[in-house]
This record gives sequence, structure tokens and C-alpha cells, in this order.
Amino acid sequence: MTLSLRARLSLWNAAVLAAALLIVSTVLIFITQRMMLDSIDRELLARSLRAGPDRPRGQGGPGGGGFGPGRGQPPLQGQNPGENRGSGLRGMRQTQSNPAEQGTFGQSPPPFVIPDGLDSETAHLLNLLRPRFFPANPDSARPPENPWSESGLRAAQNGQLTFSADKEGERPIRVISRPVRVNGQQIGVIQAATNLEPLENLRRVQRLLLLALIPGSILLATAGGLFLSGRALRPIEVVTQAAEKIDLDTLNTKLPVRGDDEIARLSQRFNEMVERLGESAAVKQRFLDQQAELLDQQRRFNADVSHELRTPLTRIKLVAESAQLDDSLPDDTKERFTTIEQASDAMSHLIEQMLVLARSDAGALSLSLSDLNPHDVVSRTLMLAGMSEGDRVKLSISEVSNLRADRDSLVRILLNLLTNADRHTPAGGTITLFLRSVEGGVVWGVRDTGEGIAPEHLPHLTERFYRIDKARTRQDGGTGLGLAIVETLARAHGGQIQIISQPGSGTTVEVFLPQTA
Repeated sequence: MTLSLRARLSLWNAAVLAAALLIVSTVLIFITQRMMLDSIDRELLARSLRAGPDRPRGQGGPGGGGFGPGRGQPPLQGQNPGENRGSGLRGMRQTQSNPAEQGTFGQSPPPFVIPDGLDSETAHLLNLLRPRFFPANPDSARPPENPWSESGLRAAQNGQLTFSADKEGERPIRVISRPVRVNGQQIGVIQAATNLEPLENLRRVQRLLLLALIPGSILLATAGGLFLSGRALRPIEVVTQAAEKIDLDTLNTKLPVRGDDEIARLSQRFNEMVERLGESAAVKQRFLDQQAELLDQQRRFNADVSHELRTPLTRIKLVAESAQLDDSLPDDTKERFTTIEQASDAMSHLIEQMLVLARSDAGALSLSLSDLNPHDVVSRTLMLAGMSEGDRVKLSISEVSNLRADRDSLVRILLNLLTNADRHTPAGGTITLFLRSVEGGVVWGVRDTGEGIAPEHLPHLTERFYRIDKARTRQDGGTGLGLAIVETLARAHGGQIQIISQPGSGTTVEVFLPQTA
């Protein structure tokens, strides 16, 4: 199935828009989540620095001077999640404080105690905000706490500052694991965590928006593309419709030309083309009219000349026959009159054929259809041809249920076929006249064992005055009208002619006549 140009343009527009939306949305989501994760990592680092035992004495803050939130100071708010790991630590001091510069480090306060009476969700969040310290030499009197991240703890114990994604139950969290050093000696690891559910919710909302907005945008773009492409291609449709309606009567059609764009130039070229076609059609029509007039004159001339020649030829034939019966004339003179009689017979035959063609061209060829006896038709044909069934002429006549045709026309068809076959079949050859029934009608035909005909001549054999060997005389090669007469009479009956031949293999000419003829 081939899509229209309008549909293809709309689909291309939708495809380009979908690709652009997908790329832009992916980049924006990536940048947004990276920035938010970077902000989370900065906040985690600040909390771990404020809450660690390596902070200077008197430095308060959200860390509270111990391992929990500072009293009276809430945790940092307003941070936005992103999807980056440690990328926001550029420019932030990560070296430990120098005791000589910042004073004496105090002892860690006791663990932060969550007040009673809070709901489980609030208590869990407060517990999540409390940093956890894991000393290098744990106090046996205080049981160790569970780390937020085992892998982060091990990395920090080896002196690496790490950020990791873990889970607290079913809740996703982000964890910083920072080694704590005092006087150049690592005394432990501090971990701080934050809830990543807002970031996960943002990711989920972004995916949902992406899944909803892109198809909707594509549908809207497709509908808009169909509308806009339809308007843009409307002038081309007008040109197409005008071209479809062009004929000899509408060659004066002109398209309106507006503006100077591609459509305007197309309309202008279309108008110029139609104008040239109109001029060519006028010239061709004049030529056809002249040709038709000449053909009509030629038909009238052939009919008139053929008709007028019949009377003098009849007189010539009568005089020649009378002279042959005159005993007072010498024998050589009688032979000359015999030649004159034969020439008049040939001329009469030619004139009769030309009259048949002239009547056919003028549409005045009338047929008198009747039911015929095939054997009577064959007998009359052989008599006129001066032939008889024997060694040279064979008959193959099948019984037919319905043979209806014009008697004189059918005899003329078979006579022409037998004459041609006899002319091109050498002595010792055979000529077969046959008749057989076929579906929808009957087939008359003549088959000979003559020299055959080359393939390049077969399409032209029914053309008037066409002769295979142009150098042969009329006496040797005929007039070139025999097969033209056969085809004309066959078509007048609603039939057709078929010629089958190969050089050296003889020739078969078949004439199909329908039963309804």
C-alpha cells in the first residue's frame, strides 16, 4: 500500500518530533536528577562535617555538637535531589580541621534520644537524620550501631570518602561515609543518610509525564501535520485535477497564478503546457481533417473508377470472345484475342476486389446471411478456381451444426485462399481445404506445403497491395489484395483471420466465423 505525500509528510513530521522530544526529555531528566543528587550529596557532606567529633568546640549547627540534630536547630531544608555521585564536592574543603587552629575537640555528647509520643513515620525520619559514628576502637560499654551502608563503612575505614545508595527497610536512602581524622589519625567513620523517596517520586512522575506527553504530542503533531500538509498541497491537488480533466474540449483551461513561489511557478508552467497542447491539437486536427478528406476522396475515386471500368472491360471481353469464334481470322490473331480476354478477366477480378474494399471503407458492404451447406460452398469454390479434389487438392470437411454466412463472401474468401496457396505451392505439393467446429463458431482454412513465409512478413500480409517479393510480376505474385479481401470479409462477419507459417514448412490460413454471424 502506497501512502500519499500528505500522509508521508505528516508521519515524517511526527517521527522527527518524537525523536526531538525523546532526546530533549532524556537530557532534561538526566540533568535535573543529577543536580538534585548533587545537592543531596552536598547536604550530606555538610551534615557529616557538622556532626563529627572532629569539629571545633563551640561549633553548633544542625549536627547538634554530637551524633544527632542540634538542639533547637532543625536539619537543613530545601535541598533538591539529583542523580550524581560526589560530583557536587568540587570546591568544598575536605581536609580535616587543625586542632592548633580551631582549638580543643570536645567529647561526643550522648546519643540522640527520640522523644516519646511521636508516630512511627516521624520517629523513623528523625532517626534517619541522625548521623552515626563508628569509632576505630569501639567502646565495649556502648554497643555498636548498625551502619547505614556496610560497603561505604568499609571504604571509609580505608580512608575513602564515599556516597552510596542503600535501603532502610523498603525506603531508598543516600548515605555518605566519611573517615574522621584528629591530629592526622583516623579515629573512626561517620555516616549520614537522607531519604531518597522524593527523588524516586520525581523520577516516577517524570517517566509518567514522558509516557503521556510524547504520545499526545505525536498525535497532536500528526493531526496538525495532516491539516497543514493538506493546505500546503491543495494547490498541487488543483493542478492534478485540472490535468485529469484535460481533453480536446478543455485545452483552454487556465489555472490562477498567485504569488511567486514554487506553486505559482508550477501553475504558470502548467498553463504554458496546456497552451502548447492546444496549438498542437489544432494543428493535428487540421491534419486529420485533411487526411480524412483525402481518404474519402480516394474511396470515392476507387469506387467510381472501378464502377466505370466494368463496362469497357465487359465490352473488351465480348469482342475478344467473338473474335476467337471468327473462323476467318488467322490463328495467331485469335491467340492475341485470347490474351486480351485473359487480361480483361484479370482486370475485372481486380476491379471487383477494389469495389469490395471501397464498399467496406464506405460502410456500404452488405451481407445476406443464410444457412449454407458446406459441400455446396466447396464445390462452387473449386469450380471457380478451376480445381478439383485429387492428388494436389485435399478436402477435410467436418460436419458442423450451424454454418451461417453470406454465400458469395464465403466463396470469395475460400477462392482467394486457394488461389494464393496454388500460386505458392510447387508441383508435387498438396493443398488442403478444411472446415472444423470450434467453441463459438467454425473455422475455414487452407493449408499448403509451399515455400512458407518469413516471420517478418506475417504482420503485413493483410495490408493492401503488400507483396513479399517486390520484384515479382503481378502475374507471378498476384495483386496483393487477396488476403486484404479475406480479412475484410471475415471482419464483416464478426470473425478474424490467422496466418501460421514458417519458411520451408508451408502456410496455413484460418478464418474464424462465429455461429451468430
